[in-house]
Amino acid sequence: MFLWVWVLQVCEGSNGSSFTLQPEDRVVVAGHPVTLSCAVAGYHGIVLWTKDGLGLGVEKQLPGFPRYSIVGDHAAGEYSLRIEKAELIDDAVYECQATHVALRSQPARLTVLSKSCILYMQL
Repeated sequence: MFLWVWVLQVCEGSNGSSFTLQPEDRVVVAGHPVTLSCAVAGYHGIVLWTKDGLGLGVEKQLPGFPRYSIVGDHAAGEYSLRIEKAELIDDAVYECQATHVALRSQPARLTVLSKSCILYMQL
């Protein structure tokens, strides 16, 4: 019973807001862009992306992370995380959080493959 209550709390916020799109595990080759999707219905507030539990920021262009940006139509509840030219350091677990309603997405693992690994696999 406790698990069921916790799952409901993670997926639906206190004001009826809920995720219509959550990030999913992705694999990207280093140097290529990748987008982790996030959309929250019925929510107009701050959305925070986390990387391995560390908050990245709430602005469209994330200070300290020049290759990262939050993209989408915020008025429509779209807050996807875009990473330009993925690097091995981007390999992590990400979450999208609607902070005003304590709503957290499912975690998504981003796996970044090195170009040399891809070349080796092709030989």
